Amino acid sequence: MSEREELQGVDRIGVYTSRLKAKKAELNRKLNQKTKDLAALERQIEVERERLRQLDVQYEAEKKRRDRLGVALDSAQARLNGLEEEGAHLVEYIRTQRAESASGQQY
Repeated sequence: MSEREELQGVDRIGVYTSRLKAKKAELNRKLNQKTKDLAALERQIEVERERLRQLDVQYEAEKKRRDRLGVALDSAQARLNGLEEEGAHLVEYIRTQRAESASGQQY
């Protein structure tokens, strides 16, 4: 191999080295950008997880509230039923008293 061919070989190696360095720099830049994008997505995911956690807390609070209201409604319904029954007994008592009073006046 002549000196000229050796120089051409060295020049080619220099060109390849420059291309590889440029490609490496480009790939590093892309990797850095992808890393930033990934970090942004991870932050977004955390924000969404927190939002979902808050929604879950709200849901549980509303569920407990609904359950308490259901118990209160059942209790109120039971009291109402009791009052209706007492009212029916009172009406019957008044009718009985009037009937007894009316029958007592006839004699």
